Amino acid sequence: RLAGESVMPNAIPTVPPEPLIPAASTDRIAHADPVVRRALLAVRRHGHDPDWGVDGMAAEAGVGRRTLEMRLRGVTGRTPRQTLEAWRVDRAADLLHTTEDGIGVIAHACGFGSRRHLEIAFARRFGTSPGRFRARDG
Repeated sequence: RLAGESVMPNAIPTVPPEPLIPAASTDRIAHADPVVRRALLAVRRHGHDPDWGVDGMAAEAGVGRRTLEMRLRGVTGRTPRQTLEAWRVDRAADLLHTTEDGIGVIAHACGFGSRRHLEIAFARRFGTSPGRFRARDG
């Protein structure tokens, strides 16, 4: 203890939590609808690629675009495009918390074609900019 510092009796030290990293064994998508499951797994595998989109998701799910949209919307309430954007924005939010990478670098790493596209999608989902989100929650 430093001079002049008081010690509280029975004080329990606190340690700030570390970010959670999902274990490979628990990072699974379990869903009764195999089309939805394959589509969501495909988003995880390819969502970071700005050239990958709904056509790729439908191909990986083994169905056409319209069938994919009906199945995803029925289960998640989102279209395939909304599903992909939500994954990308959530991934960006995670990287804002866990890295010091610039917003442009994060945008690219999450499959956005530009920093501006990330900012628009981020504001739509969280009501704030990535920079303010990082400053407030980081």
